[in-house]
Amino acid sequence: MIDTIGMTDIGNGRPSNQDAYLLRQQEKNGKLYLLAVVCDGMGGLKKGEIASRYIVEVLKQWFDETLFEGLYEMGINMIEQNLIDLIRKINQNLLLMSRKMKEVKSMGSTLTLLFVEDHEFFVLNVGDSRTYWFDRKKRLYELLKLPYDERQMIACQKYGRLAEMTLRIPARVFVYLFAEIQGFDFWTEWHEVHGEFYVDEITKNYVGESVVKKREEIRNTQIGKLKTKDFLKNNGCFTFYNTPAELKDKPDYYLSDDDLMYWWDGTDTVQLSIRMVETLTRWSVELKKFETEINRDEIEDYDMLKSLLELLDRANHEYRDIYAFQNMFYEFAQNNKDIHYFAAIKLFEKILDENWETGKIIQSVESWSTASKNVICNEGRINVKRYLSVLANKKLREKCFGF
Repeated sequence: MIDTIGMTDIGNGRPSNQDAYLLRQQEKNGKLYLLAVVCDGMGGLKKGEIASRYIVEVLKQWFDETLFEGLYEMGINMIEQNLIDLIRKINQNLLLMSRKMKEVKSMGSTLTLLFVEDHEFFVLNVGDSRTYWFDRKKRLYELLKLPYDERQMIACQKYGRLAEMTLRIPARVFVYLFAEIQGFDFWTEWHEVHGEFYVDEITKNYVGESVVKKREEIRNTQIGKLKTKDFLKNNGCFTFYNTPAELKDKPDYYLSDDDLMYWWDGTDTVQLSIRMVETLTRWSVELKKFETEINRDEIEDYDMLKSLLELLDRANHEYRDIYAFQNMFYEFAQNNKDIHYFAAIKLFEKILDENWETGKIIQSVESWSTASKNVICNEGRINVKRYLSVLANKKLREKCFGF
């Protein structure tokens, strides 16, 4: 169960307390459901306390009865829509109630609502009452400030697995992902805090000053001045940049349409070769096989984020200049218990294994662009990059892989 606490105070300015809140939670079929509601009756209108308490009572009845009569089985998106419809109905009822009361032309209340289904949640809001998300940033940053040996000692604790990942991954990757989830600008945040975080010997090649400077240079350069090859290649480290769609129109003689699968949209803009279609078909069959062989219990114990980062690190080390598209990485992090994404990670590992013999020739080639022209010598690396492109292109992925 989730620890919850609720409290309200009349304050000094009003004769009655117009606030109301609700905290309800229950486990059902192995999942935890929680509803938290705060209503602030509108002090400028009469009977604000009636409006706020009415809302709370209706939502309490919805949680205790309607939710568990079958609605919970329809998924969190359907639950959200059902609550939105209910709130609209509550608003209509409040208008009707106010018309029946003498000396009351209207009454109202704010509403902020949090609904949790296991590891997913949504927030609904009417008026100026707020829902805050706090603490996680502070806790993450405190961890990132610790030296290597202290992070190494953090085990069997709440952040043990996260601390383990910090031993192999630069601090900026964690800050970037947190910025994406929370919706604030990574670069602004990074400039303010990066001096406080660890720079381990093992990760210095990821976060060297030259790399940071180059990335800022790329980020601030006008898109028209970038060539495709300059953008698609990567400086030997993770990157989560969105590849701009504008680059697909820039001429680059050694890129075929098969290398532009990230921009495939079902039109004639990108036309895949017969060989590429055959490869996609083979990957689809292998994915389906993985899905049938996967044990559900295995998914529950599987750390997809950690595995994906480790495979990307391996791909970058073995094949050089391999990166994940930002939207692909973020989507996989959001669906870390889904069997389709689990199978896709397994296939990614298989592709790395089976293409190493043809891909390792890249290690002896100085020029990335020269090697990219040679499909035969560089076939393994190209297959890895193209597979990641399919995973990042949701429309193509749904067409080929069904998810």
